[in-house]
Amino acid sequence: MENTKISFIGGGNMARSLIGGLLKNGCPASNITISDPDKLNLSLILKLDPKLNTTTDNRVAASFGELIVFAVKPQIFPEVLDPLSKVFKKSRPLLLSIAAGIPIKSIDSWSGGGLAIVRCMPNSPALVASGAAGLYANNQA
Repeated sequence: MENTKISFIGGGNMARSLIGGLLKNGCPASNITISDPDKLNLSLILKLDPKLNTTTDNRVAASFGELIVFAVKPQIFPEVLDPLSKVFKKSRPLLLSIAAGIPIKSIDSWSGGGLAIVRCMPNSPALVASGAAGLYANNQA
């Protein structure tokens, strides 16, 4: 995991929690990029480690990661994911969604199809590094 480049699309509470866990477990901050339109969210993330890469451009983050974590609200997922499908055709990353209620079939369609996709449903104790998560993957994962 220490050499995997990971991008987060969305930098809210759950993303910060997951990033904090990655950092505590040896993932170098320079291997993590976070995209969020809210500069306050990005400034809070940089408090975890100033070496984290941040951007307001989802395409920049999507181009960086071998693993793309979607930590966005379900209602904006399609509009966030669809413009990134061209990036994914070239890079073929693993997509991991923590957005509630979004089926893998929809993620596959919006992302251009044929990518490895994992849905992850962390619970709220994950925010304090004490949670559990359910995982489900498609056949490409």
